[in-house]
Amino acid sequence: MDEPKLETIRKNLGVEDHIPFFGYLIYRGDSDEFLAKFDISSERVLKGWHKFPDQAKSFKKVLEANRVCQQLELDPGICEIMIGFDLGKQIVVGPLDNDIVSEN
Repeated sequence: MDEPKLETIRKNLGVEDHIPFFGYLIYRGDSDEFLAKFDISSERVLKGWHKFPDQAKSFKKVLEANRVCQQLELDPGICEIMIGFDLGKQIVVGPLDNDIVSEN
C-alpha cells in the first residue's frame, strides 16, 4: 500500500483538522488487541499486546506499520493496520480500507 494522504482520510471520515492524528496502529483481530510493544534483534522478537488503543504503539507511516506487521509473521487476515485520532479522553480507531484512503 502506498502512503495514504492524511487529508484525504480526514475528509472521508469526517475528522476535523484540529483533531490530532494519533498514528497507525497494528490490530490483531483474533484476540481483539493492539500491538503495544515491539522490539526485534538477531536473537529474538519481543512483542506485547494491549486491549486499548491508547496503549498501542503508534506509527507515523503506514509503510512502517506494514513492515512491522510482516515481521510479526501473523496471518494477513489477523494483522490489520488501523488509523487512530486523539479525541483527548479517548483514541478513536478505524480500519484503513480503500473507502477511507480513496481520493474519489
